[in-house]
Amino acid sequence: MTGQPHPYMVSLTMNGQSMQGCGGNPARLLQGVRWQLKAIGGKVVTSDASLEFLTANRLAGSNGCNRVMGRYALSGEGLSFSQLASTRMACEPADMTQADTVDQYLSSVRGFAFDDEGALVLKTEKGELMLQPAATPARISQGAGRPGSDVAHSG
Repeated sequence: MTGQPHPYMVSLTMNGQSMQGCGGNPARLLQGVRWQLKAIGGKVVTSDASLEFLTANRLAGSNGCNRVMGRYALSGEGLSFSQLASTRMACEPADMTQADTVDQYLSSVRGFAFDDEGALVLKTEKGELMLQPAATPARISQGAGRPGSDVAHSG
């Protein structure tokens, strides 16, 4: 088992021996939702920074000041981002400082997990980014949890 979250817990019994593990595509836990940034390195933030994990391993979002785009890769060892780029708009100095910090954290993502409340925790060399599913009318009316599953299993 890799320790990476998976959408399903799998059980196999054969010849009287039972084995358990994780199954499914971990990308299902990330895709289909806009993840809103809530904390950087344990410090709560109030910004419009968000990420979306798209099909074909594409990443899109905002660092709170500029649009962000790139690619993501999931492996047995974790999650990483590559080909990161952003627009270069002028924002308030505090927003630009936070945007630079977000960019630095995103460039060093090495893995992910979920906390007990369903927040996405991106693990980086600098610390953690905590993101929560953004409230949309469909998600509010359905009371939805993480996409693909209400439970992520570490496999």
